[in-house]
Amino acid sequence: MLFSFTVADPISDKDRKDLLAYRKTAETTLLASVKGLTEKQLNWRANDSSWSIANCIEHITLTEKSIFDWAMGTLKETADPAKRPK
Repeated sequence: MLFSFTVADPISDKDRKDLLAYRKTAETTLLASVKGLTEKQLNWRANDSSWSIANCIEHITLTEKSIFDWAMGTLKETADPAKRPK
């Protein structure tokens, strides 16, 4: 699923609806994937430098709002033509 829009061509109501539905589906899928896991399973790590399932879920939870707020903030900014090549 690919979404692309600019200030001159804002996101459509359909794309907005599809994005929100996708987010809900992703949340439901994640929760179903870990349902029934024990605390030991949720916290198991392959080695000292890897993350557990619980670590990953915590990371997603803590960063989701920050990423959303950042994305919404960038959409409110005026486009900088000098950055177009980037």
